[in-house]
Amino acid sequence: MADITEELKVKSDRDLAQFGERNHPLSAEGILTEKEWQRRLMKEQHELNKAVMVEQHKLNKRVVIVAATISALAGLFGGVVGGYTQYLLGKSRQENCIETTQNIQPTTQATIPLTKPHGSATTKENVSLKPPPKEKHE
Repeated sequence: MADITEELKVKSDRDLAQFGERNHPLSAEGILTEKEWQRRLMKEQHELNKAVMVEQHKLNKRVVIVAATISALAGLFGGVVGGYTQYLLGKSRQENCIETTQNIQPTTQATIPLTKPHGSATTKENVSLKPPPKEKHE
């Protein structure tokens, strides 16, 4: 049996078809011929799947690179637009502050007169903004 399967593996498709034609499909040779056809078809399908996967990998790699590049450029663009917007907002705020300070009219400040303590004279020496010295307790 092993000799027949090895012979079938090395035969061309034409020779394998002729060999299968000479044998009954339910005989051992016919069943082995059918299994060899299935093996060849599975091998061919495997090679096609492998080629498709390699092409998909190449395509996916390009798509990921393009997507990452677009994301990076969008991030940079957003940062530039945001910075420029902040610059414009800051500039307009400064102009508003200048306009506001120019529109403010000077007002007179009310002064609160200092009342002199009861029984003391009002001289410059008596009026002081410093707190009174602490007394030492012995």
